[in-house]
Amino acid sequence: MNRGKFLGYVLIIVGMLFISFPSSITGAVINTGIVNSVKIILGLGFVVGGIALVISGLERLRRARMLNSRELKNIAEDMGFDLKVAREGYEVLDENGNPITVIPHHRDISSGTYHSIKKALLSGESNFRRYNPER
Repeated sequence: MNRGKFLGYVLIIVGMLFISFPSSITGAVINTGIVNSVKIILGLGFVVGGIALVISGLERLRRARMLNSRELKNIAEDMGFDLKVAREGYEVLDENGNPITVIPHHRDISSGTYHSIKKALLSGESNFRRYNPER
C-alpha cells in the first residue's frame, strides 16, 4: 500500500472519530454549539480529503499497470535497433548482435519494467546482469 492511500485511510478514520464523538469541554458552556459544528466540519473535511487520497492512489496504481509494450517496440524500431522474436518477447539487439533488453509480448507492463526498458534503449547499454567470477 502506498503512502497516499494509507494516509487517506487514516484521514477517513480520524474524520469519522471527529464526527462520531461529541465534545464536552468543561467550562465552555457558552460556545458548545460552535465547538460541535466546527468538529463536524473538520471531520467532514478529513473524510472527503481521505476519500480523495484513496481514489487518487487507486488511479495512480491503475495507470502504473497500463503501460503499453507496443510503444516500446515502436521506439526500438525507430531508433534503428534490430528486433528478434524470442519466447518471452522481442530481444532488442545492438549493432554487434548482442542483446540489450527484452520487450515482453504481453500488452500491459508495469511502470518499473517500462522505464527500465526505455533506459536501456536510450543508453544502448544492456540491462542484463553479467556473471563476474572475480566477485
